[in-house]
Amino acid sequence: YQTLSDYCKFILVTIVVLGSLIEVIRLYLGYMGNLQEKVPELAGFWLLSLLLQLPLILFLLFNEELKNQPAECAIHAIFALFLTFQVVTTFATLKRMVNKLTTRFRLVELDLLEEQPGPG
Repeated sequence: YQTLSDYCKFILVTIVVLGSLIEVIRLYLGYMGNLQEKVPELAGFWLLSLLLQLPLILFLLFNEELKNQPAECAIHAIFALFLTFQVVTTFATLKRMVNKLTTRFRLVELDLLEEQPGPG
């Protein structure tokens, strides 16, 4: 850290603080979206993972000016792999969840139409 330039120090601290805040929000949304089957929360988890967390980790992994140690590179690479896996599985889960909830909505709508007597 001492050998980095001032702007690299600022960028590194900013990324660590933002990454920590995003991680807390992301995990909460993932928890709520997954266990309670809430599509907006799970979509928020997916978007935070894809648009904010993944670019930050890739920046830490591939930026040459940060002078990463081998252990840092290994940890960032593992985290990037886990994050990529989460993005892919969350997309598949969202797709299945939306299809399931749409089917449930249509079936309830159909039941309501059959219960109400129509004209004639």
